[in-house]
Amino acid sequence: MPGATQRLMLAMRFGYGGLTDVPRPAEVRRAVVADQLMGGSGAAGRLGDWVIENGYLVAIVRDVDGSARGGQLVDLARRKTRTDDLERFEVQVLGRPVRYDALQKGFDDATGAAYIQVSGHPEGKPGVNVTTRYDVGIELDAVVVHTQVQGFEPSPLDAPGDASPVVSDLLIGASSNGATGVVSTADHIAWLGPRAGYVVRPLAEDAFTTEPIEGGVRASFGVPAEEAAAGVVLFSRAITPLVRPDTAALDVALARARGRGVGEVEVRLAGRAALSSARGDISFARPDGTILWASGIEPSGVPAAYVVSLPVGSYDTAFQGTAFTSQRPAPVVIAKNRTSTVDVRVAPQ
Repeated sequence: MPGATQRLMLAMRFGYGGLTDVPRPAEVRRAVVADQLMGGSGAAGRLGDWVIENGYLVAIVRDVDGSARGGQLVDLARRKTRTDDLERFEVQVLGRPVRYDALQKGFDDATGAAYIQVSGHPEGKPGVNVTTRYDVGIELDAVVVHTQVQGFEPSPLDAPGDASPVVSDLLIGASSNGATGVVSTADHIAWLGPRAGYVVRPLAEDAFTTEPIEGGVRASFGVPAEEAAAGVVLFSRAITPLVRPDTAALDVALARARGRGVGEVEVRLAGRAALSSARGDISFARPDGTILWASGIEPSGVPAAYVVSLPVGSYDTAFQGTAFTSQRPAPVVIAKNRTSTVDVRVAPQ
């Protein structure tokens, strides 16, 4: 697909990569045993579908079968957990589902990425050709999705400069009690579910508008009429499965995607709960008043500490557990690629 390799390289330059020293090769294969599939409330992959993975994530693309789900990204999870909480990530073109009728797999020699590429037509539009490619790079902590549309005609009502929606992504979270739901801004959309979370960002100069729909959000890519006159559109975006479904993990993923620094903090409990081994929720308040939450964190190491990644900056740290809570916030400064420590004094609730 023309332009896909260049945009994938752009994603790699802008920090979607992880932190491991020895990256795992990207792989693509057909699912032939149950162990290649995922668990979780949103898991929809089945034997015969296609699996693409690297050292950070596993994605499943439904095999082309003539249905509206064929060729779509149906499951996505962190490699360590393999827990999917995504009901569906569906690509629509011109407001219509796409019926894919061909699939090919391969490797991109320029980037080392494994990919699945599907092609077909929007329902009722046989003269419009749609190609979607899912790339998983060696060091990418995201699936980069490229959709190329050819052969469509802009609406005669479009004036020069107007942006008409051509490609739309439906990000639907698995329905479950306790789900946090959708977070959307001008440059990203995210789903924070009870077991997993996801964030989607456009690449290059692409941008989208968002609107809430039942259980999720629709993100539409607008193409100015003068650019659409040739009848060819390429829209690229990256979807990342979060380390945890909370706002701290979301902010870390966004910071890496924007090329900003990330560090770690070890939160140690002081007082009567110093040896507590219980999970806890930790809040990090910025000077501007915004608060990031890291939820359900388990302590590790000796001495025991709650380890959380955060974007660089200054924070006031507080702890909340089932039996203990902090008495006052404790300040900490996060530096790029460094591990800071903070002692938080807690007392029984």
